Amino acid sequence: EVSVNSMDGVYLKNIDLSAEGNAIPSMVIYIDGEKIDLATPNAGSIYIDENGRTIVPLRTITEAMGCTAKWDAADQSITITDGKDATVVFYLDQKTYWVNGEERQMDTTAVSLPPGRTHVPLRFVAESLGAQVEMTSAADGRPQIQITTRK
Repeated sequence: EVSVNSMDGVYLKNIDLSAEGNAIPSMVIYIDGEKIDLATPNAGSIYIDENGRTIVPLRTITEAMGCTAKWDAADQSITITDGKDATVVFYLDQKTYWVNGEERQMDTTAVSLPPGRTHVPLRFVAESLGAQVEMTSAADGRPQIQITTRK
């Protein structure tokens, strides 16, 4: 069972993400200037893992970036395509991933969290798809992530 502990609005990997309302309430994500609504039903939760990586719901983030994601239950892989020239493949609980067939390593993994939602490391997904990621602070001090996709 995955459980998560809260520290000043930052959630770590030991957090119980199965409960409603455990998304990091103070973090805001913008993609090309548009705020991503994580308060919608079935959107999933954002949390910071033990490596300091922002982990986000797969479908919420990929769809907001205009990409498609495909789950393969047989090998537990997630294939993300941007419809142009980028294909990224992650495997659950593995630090190795592929960008356009090139093997790469990361210090975290994609995970499946209750009730069966796949969550992925935001920076690795976005940058692998050619986007720029910047962590900033809003005027009120809340953390926000700015993602700029390549058009």
